[in-house]
Amino acid sequence: MARILAACARWKRRCDANAKWGHMLREVGGKLAEELDLLGLPEVVALAKDAAQLGEPQVRLASAIGHRVGVTEEEIALSSQDMIDLIGASGQLGGKLHMMTRALADRLEPRTAMLPNKSLVQLCSHLGALNMFPHRLAAALDTVLSQRDCGQFPVEDRLRLLQAFGRLRWRSPAVLSPLLESFSASVLDGLGVESLGGIIYELYRLDIWDENLANAVCSRLHKILVQNGVGHSHVDILSGKTAANLLLALSYFAVSEKELQRRLVQELLRSNKVPQEALYQLKTFEMAVRLGHTSVTLKDLGGLAARWLFSVRGASGIPEPRGESAFAEEVSNVAKNISWHHQAEVEVGPYLLDFAAVSRDGYEEPDGWDESKPGRSLARFCVAVEADGPSHFYRPHGRPWHWTSTSKLRHRLLSAMRIRVAHVPFYDWLQLEGLAQKEAYLMELLLKAHSTEFASLSIDPRAGNARGPEQRALR
Repeated sequence: MARILAACARWKRRCDANAKWGHMLREVGGKLAEELDLLGLPEVVALAKDAAQLGEPQVRLASAIGHRVGVTEEEIALSSQDMIDLIGASGQLGGKLHMMTRALADRLEPRTAMLPNKSLVQLCSHLGALNMFPHRLAAALDTVLSQRDCGQFPVEDRLRLLQAFGRLRWRSPAVLSPLLESFSASVLDGLGVESLGGIIYELYRLDIWDENLANAVCSRLHKILVQNGVGHSHVDILSGKTAANLLLALSYFAVSEKELQRRLVQELLRSNKVPQEALYQLKTFEMAVRLGHTSVTLKDLGGLAARWLFSVRGASGIPEPRGESAFAEEVSNVAKNISWHHQAEVEVGPYLLDFAAVSRDGYEEPDGWDESKPGRSLARFCVAVEADGPSHFYRPHGRPWHWTSTSKLRHRLLSAMRIRVAHVPFYDWLQLEGLAQKEAYLMELLLKAHSTEFASLSIDPRAGNARGPEQRALR
């Protein structure tokens, strides 16, 4: 059975085949999960790599692999590359193997300095795919990578490393500064549209405004998509997801690239196949354009594109990710206890918000509350309660805490809609003891937010940057 998976994996690697083997692979994986103890640990590692290569979720097999590795001391004899491959496989197979991954991370930490560059990049990439941040291993990786010359890495590895840091929300100046500097003009000239778009998107995810790099990338995208792209479709070389990511990043930085943004919207409109996972980005972009957070306007995009964006605004898609759900639910329940009006999961553009209204004078609805206009009443009398869990902040965590670019853009756009927002940081919430303290804390926070004046949101036409929370260079 292990040989069946190995043969299928070899076939896929050599032929890049898109064979429909799902049912057969799941059957074989399920039977292997029952008899995995018959294999030696090196065979288990090879099996995990082959199963991951095939890309078919194998939850039972993943669980068996985690148990097989976790209940024995044999992993001491595993090579560093074996451990890295097992961490990567755990992300591909779909199992919840956090305990195994953390155990392997602890084993890898003292070996980090001896890993070759390729293995370091693989390890960071696997951790990024899993969104796991073992602190001891991360500290070791930070030290080792800062001592390596990233400019000597293959370009593909540099791009993978940048993507991994973006996925992990990991702002490490010692690693990222030389990494970004290594993308010279000659390197950028050799990159395709997908890779160039990926660089801009990771700058957004890491909230790094590198003006020289951003302008260099945008000029090359402009040349490919605008100057050379008139009358030609780039759907095959520019995926819908990358186009949506680019639009989101350009709107966040308010880059003065009107023609590029117009072309990206046209490409998406022409393809008529917007992937579901890109709807969140497109809805955010539409909201940013409508509220003046970009250098491009609906008029610049043209009537057809404007109507298409309006249809995207109302499209149903994958719900917004709601991380730290237990924390968010607790905050919502406390807000409900102290509010004269509370409404959960209200859809506002791409966001789902909890609204709460409190008053020191009691629980009566104020004059002006209109049930026939709930949206206007919520914005006028209520405050959106934002439970800011760990995913809202950059790593490594600690004071000062820095909001991610996603959280900052969300705050800017909601404020531009005249919606007051009260942020409840998880690190403050954890210090509160008992329901009474939490109710008092949240009451003061909501009252303060409701009395706060709105900051203006405008575009500086000289710089092309949206005024708002500071966009930070990497230090």
